[in-house]
Amino acid sequence: MASISATRSIDVETTQAMSRQRLHGTDVIQFDYRWALIKTSASLIYTIQISQQRKLVAVTDSSAHHHLLTRTCERDKVSLKNLCIKRDGY
Repeated sequence: MASISATRSIDVETTQAMSRQRLHGTDVIQFDYRWALIKTSASLIYTIQISQQRKLVAVTDSSAHHHLLTRTCERDKVSLKNLCIKRDGY
């Protein structure tokens, strides 16, 4: 399987097909990467939905997750207050 680039889309169907195979080498890494992206996308959608339904502010201590949620909302034209707080002590 070819390597995954930033411009190549990740589709659920291909990831499902990979999950039914015995994978080796870089295919294992690519499947893990694909699966992580799908889980992250699902989490973002759920965060947006529950925040809007309950009129909540989305809050994270991860600057990467904050940036990703901000970009997702901008792309999808969703208005959602989204804060990133700094963790102290760990």
